[in-house]
Amino acid sequence: MSAPKRNLPHDKAWRILNECTWGTLSLILPDGMPYATPVNAVLDDDDHSLWFHCRRGGTRAGALAQNPNVCYTAVAHVQMPEEKYTTWYESAMVHGTAEFVTDEALVRERLAWMSRKLAPEWEMKRLDEVIDTYIHAVQFVKITPQSWSAKQNRDK
Repeated sequence: MSAPKRNLPHDKAWRILNECTWGTLSLILPDGMPYATPVNAVLDDDDHSLWFHCRRGGTRAGALAQNPNVCYTAVAHVQMPEEKYTTWYESAMVHGTAEFVTDEALVRERLAWMSRKLAPEWEMKRLDEVIDTYIHAVQFVKITPQSWSAKQNRDK
């Protein structure tokens, strides 16, 4: 349980999620064991959904097919001031339901959108070629948030 003074307003959760280019996705494997893995995820500002991709037929896809309930956590602005013997950070957590996106046109659109958000400095000259190469190897996933929270440790 976090200290109440560390809790942040909900809008800060969306800011943190928008700033982070990766986080930890936690889910339950078909055998009931917990599984957490780092993923690139992108926040949709319109509906606050999170989007990521995984290998078609891989561990994540298999787990999500059995149980779509997930938790995604992102941590930003980490500092470890030696004189304080602590870690300063901001974090956001989303609990939600994951669903596979099967519409190929939407997957293409979202892969391009995700690439531009994660690497805005890239020229994207080969983006269509890369999407064509991998579109049938990846499974695109949308997380619809059910609850979210944010906290920070910035005690100075």
